[in-house]
Amino acid sequence: MYLADRIAGQKTLADTISGSASFTDPGLVQAAQEVQWLVDNNAFIKGFNGQSNEEAKSEFLNEKAAMYLMGSWDIPNFTTNEEIPKEFRDKVGFFKFPTVDGGKGDINSWVGGPGVGLFVAENSKVKEEAKKFVEYFVTKWGEQSVTDAGVIPATKVDAENMDLPQLYKDLFKEMNQASSVTLFADVQMPARAAEAHLNLIQALFGKAITPQEFAAEHDKALAK
Repeated sequence: MYLADRIAGQKTLADTISGSASFTDPGLVQAAQEVQWLVDNNAFIKGFNGQSNEEAKSEFLNEKAAMYLMGSWDIPNFTTNEEIPKEFRDKVGFFKFPTVDGGKGDINSWVGGPGVGLFVAENSKVKEEAKKFVEYFVTKWGEQSVTDAGVIPATKVDAENMDLPQLYKDLFKEMNQASSVTLFADVQMPARAAEAHLNLIQALFGKAITPQEFAAEHDKALAK
């Protein structure tokens, strides 16, 4: 998704996931080609396509992998988790997914998803009160998720005056400048299309299909 965002642009990626544009867009096909170029050039560790999340994480924690593309929910492992040696935690930094020469993407465009969602019924008898409570809750959750839970919320939080590890503060600063956040594709798609998407991603990385087939099969899945 990041390669698709950086090459084709956030709007094209979002339109494609919603079904209003085609996965055969040249930028998306190029993103799929870049994935297989990375595979061909040994950018990933041996057996990566069959690893669980915990196995992949352990490669990074054991310093057998230089970089680890992961969500901000993993930040406590690199800041406040006392089970992981402080010497290692102090060495961990982060950087935003790079732009691609000639691509339409923005360095401040992110891929991810908020962790808390609240809905108010349109026909609720206490609709206005509920909306006020949601606003209050989201504000308080934003503050306490940082100070108490050690995770990064989807709301903007001024972390500069909080007693937090520097990695938190640096990431907050960058995320507060986000130009967009594209929700994970499988979360947005209908269930059957999402299942096809996840299988096609695995097949693409495993070189079981071509980038062109990858694009065509996505369109078929979404059309159904």
